[in-house]
Amino acid sequence: MQSAAVQWNEVRRSLEEVGFEPNQAEALVDMVRKREQRLATKDDMAVLNVDVSTVDALRQEVRDRHESLRQELHARIDALDSKLSGRMETLSSTLNGRMDALESGLSGRMDGLSGRMDGLAGQLTTIKWFLGAMLAMMTPAAAALVRLAFV
Repeated sequence: MQSAAVQWNEVRRSLEEVGFEPNQAEALVDMVRKREQRLATKDDMAVLNVDVSTVDALRQEVRDRHESLRQELHARIDALDSKLSGRMETLSSTLNGRMDALESGLSGRMDGLSGRMDGLAGQLTTIKWFLGAMLAMMTPAAAALVRLAFV
């Protein structure tokens, strides 16, 4: 420290020798001293470079961890999506199978009912013909009875 103070005194005397007034020389030396204190030394820069490297390494580590977490989350989401898709396909095929079986059963029953309806229609036609034949045979007898009743 004393060597720096001695150097500044020498600078102030040199300024006074070239024509600066003592208070001007003192002000100029103070201004230069304050500015010099603001300047970084090579050691300060080396420490700063180490700090910057440390911060960069930490930043990269955070990025790597974030990327690892992100990849893990995407893998979990993909696994869940795949599992859900599999379950949906299974459920869909099960429901489609049950609906097909129900439709097939209903179709068979409807065909059976249709066959029975056709059989009933045939029987009704037979009864209708039978009644028609009966009426046809009974009509002359009925007419004769009616004539007898009015005669």
